[in-house]
Amino acid sequence: MDSNVSVEEYVKIDEDLSIEEDWFDYNMRFSEEQTCKFVDLLQQHKCLWNNTIDAYKNRLMRDRSVEAIAADMALPGFNCKEVKLKLKNLRSTYHLEVGKFRNL
Repeated sequence: MDSNVSVEEYVKIDEDLSIEEDWFDYNMRFSEEQTCKFVDLLQQHKCLWNNTIDAYKNRLMRDRSVEAIAADMALPGFNCKEVKLKLKNLRSTYHLEVGKFRNL
């Protein structure tokens, strides 16, 4: 977290993601194996990332997919909130990496 930005500003930035204000307390780091498993599970649940399908707009289906991923990961303390946060972070990292190539 940038030390020049307050926690309140970060919460304001991310309030559209339906993540509670205490999201910044989460500190779970995935191993490479866990990350691969998480990505594999995401690929099975297209409604969480493919905005060209109708299911992407179906909140109930998205919530069920998040619950299924949390259950399939079978990690202590890893629940729906953490799935949403990991997905957000994965998207952010992807866009940062793509941006590096665009700037070459």
